[in-house]
This record gives sequence, structure tokens and C-alpha cells, in this order.
Amino acid sequence: MKDEELLLAFEQVERFIAYRNRKSHGNLFLLLGFYFFFMIVFTGYDHLLVQYVPVPLSMISMLLLLAFVGSYIVWVGTGFHSAYKIHIDALEGKKKSLVRKREILSNSAVVLILICILIIIYMLIRFLEINFCIIFLFGVSLCNFSIFSVIIHIYDTPHYHTVLFWIGIALFISGICVIGIPSFYSPLVTAGVFLTVYAAAAYHVFTSAHDIIRTGVTEEFGQLFSSESNLSNPVRLGIMILLQDKNGMIFTDIQNSLHLTSGNLDSHLKHLEKDKYIHIKKILSKKGPRTAIYITEEGKDELKKYLSKLRVGLSV
Repeated sequence: MKDEELLLAFEQVERFIAYRNRKSHGNLFLLLGFYFFFMIVFTGYDHLLVQYVPVPLSMISMLLLLAFVGSYIVWVGTGFHSAYKIHIDALEGKKKSLVRKREILSNSAVVLILICILIIIYMLIRFLEINFCIIFLFGVSLCNFSIFSVIIHIYDTPHYHTVLFWIGIALFISGICVIGIPSFYSPLVTAGVFLTVYAAAAYHVFTSAHDIIRTGVTEEFGQLFSSESNLSNPVRLGIMILLQDKNGMIFTDIQNSLHLTSGNLDSHLKHLEKDKYIHIKKILSKKGPRTAIYITEEGKDELKKYLSKLRVGLSV
């Protein structure tokens, strides 16, 4: 579903922003799960892989990182950016400045936390005789706890990051369990833990995003088919669809296309004209005076919104 269709379907912009943020977080968790899985398997069994891989292992490690960064930009970052831009555009003056400051502060804090904890993980793995899987599980767990705490402090709300706390709990418990696993199998178990935990988190967030759409569509559908909407009438909707891609249509052409009587069509046109969806004009042609009907810009916008709501509702 395209962002434009969702925006048109959800007249409340906040609902779209919440959906897009949740969907982007789900994509991020899924991406992290796959990245950690391949990275841990690669690191844990590098002494075996070196016999079968014709290229330097450092190159493969770099390719994994580049693949992660590229996937983040294309698959995750675009979603966060679209939600942020729409949020900013909907705000005014001081509120816009406050959101920007909080966004810069939270992003800077997340980067700083990641750098510090990754340095600590690297130093511990390098200088301690402890299975790197255990250190990595505890380190990433600490990352999740720290980011969760900082985000709550900055925004005064969980801000879609509550799932980070539960990821941290799951990884911490897994780190304790991995202590008792033989070192040869611990990288595979640890990789499986990361993939499972982050995939479960992604599934939870995707479900939450889907619920936002479903709830929004349920609320919108009541109005979509109510008598309050002129386009809920199939004849008027048909008239608007006929007019949307044309510069104008003659009264009799619409009548013949929809198999209506002149009185019935005239009644529907009056309702649409009253709402300023169409413009009716008398013109002269080679066959004499004719009644021409034109769709207005307001009518085009309303039709686009109506069809987008309908399309989103049917997809859900």
C-alpha cells in the first residue's frame, strides 16, 4: 500500500505517522535479526569457513556491514523519514522546533550508546577468556535497555520503543542460558536466538501497525457508506468516475452510459453540484444547445480520497 493512499485514507495524519513508525521499526528489527544471525555464524565459525571461502574473510565481513547499511537506508530509513517529514509539516513554530530538538537529541544519544557499548564489547572479547557469544548477548541486551531508557527520558513516553525493553530481557536471559552450552554450538544457538527474538519483535510491531490500519478503516467505513457522503450513492460515484479523466461530458452521454432517465440523472447532478464536486454549464455545439458537466478540483480530491479509503479497506 502506497503512502499516498494511506494518507488519503486516514484523514487524521497522526494515525498514518503511528502506522509508518511502527512499520519502520518492524522492518528494522527484522533487518537486525538477519544481520546478527549471519554475523555471529560468520564470526563463530570463521576458522572453518576460511577453508571453503576463496576471498578474505575481512571482505565478507565488510560486505555484510555494507548490505546492512544499504538495506537500512532503502528499507527502513525511508519509512522513518516520510513519517518524520509529515509530522514536521503538520506542526507550527515552537512545536516544530521542539520536535526537531528531541529528534536530534534522541538520534545522537542512540549513536553514542551504540558506539560506547560496541567498544566495551570489543575490549571484553579481545582481553577476556570468555565466549564472545555470552559477551555479545549481554552487550546487545544492555544496548536495548539503555536506548529504551533514554528515549523515555527524552519523550516522556515509550515512543514506540517499549519492545526494546522486552528484547533486552530476552537477550539477557539467553546470555545466561548460553553459558552452559558447549563452545562449538554456542555461535549457532546465539545466532538463532537473535534471529528468533528480533523476528518475534518485528512480528509484534507489524501486528500493531496492522491494527492501526484496521481500526482506522473501521472508523472510516462508517462514514464511507453513510448517507452523509454523496459518493456512497453508486450512481453519483459512477458519474464522478466517468468525469475524472475527461475535460467534460454531455448530459446525454452520461445518461446513456449509466442507463438513467433524464430526471433521475438531473437529481443526482444537483446533489453533486451542491457539494461543488461538479460544474454544470450550457454550451453550444453543432447539434444545438447542450448541457456539459465538468468535475471540479474539489470533486477530484474527494473522489481520490473516497477510492483510497475503499482500496485500503478492501486490502485490510
